[in-house]
Amino acid sequence: MDPFTHLLPSLIIYLLNSGMTHSDFLFLSLGSIIPDIDHLLGFLFKNIKKSWASDEKRLKGPQKLFFFPRTPLHSLWGLLFLSLPIFFLFGSKTFYFSIGIFIHLLVDSLDESGVYWLYPHKWIHGKIPASYVKGRKNVGFPKLSRMIMLFSIASLTLFLLFIF
Repeated sequence: MDPFTHLLPSLIIYLLNSGMTHSDFLFLSLGSIIPDIDHLLGFLFKNIKKSWASDEKRLKGPQKLFFFPRTPLHSLWGLLFLSLPIFFLFGSKTFYFSIGIFIHLLVDSLDESGVYWLYPHKWIHGKIPASYVKGRKNVGFPKLSRMIMLFSIASLTLFLLFIF
């Protein structure tokens, strides 16, 4: 999914939580997009090596960036791995960073590609066609699916806000 979709829950939490500071929001937002670094690294690797497969060559611009399958960074192991340096560098901000990653995983669980929560086990996926699947013409999804997904994410975020 795109970064905006992952940032939306962070923005909703920030707007509804008057106790959050700007730096809390920054770490929550960073956590909500950082697991997608695996897409960027895969894209850079393919460009450097010039190793695009024929199915991948037809993709244009940002579609190539979102082509790559999710790695172990999209799991609870990834949450721990990515949060550890934040814990040692920033201490208390780890909570917001980790919540951002957790929300990222929840959002990615809504689409067809899903998330292996306990990589390589416990695959959870939804029906929203938001990620690239081999053979599909485009990466992304129609406007109606996007609206349904954004509504689902907003609802999930409000639910989580009341839990925490």
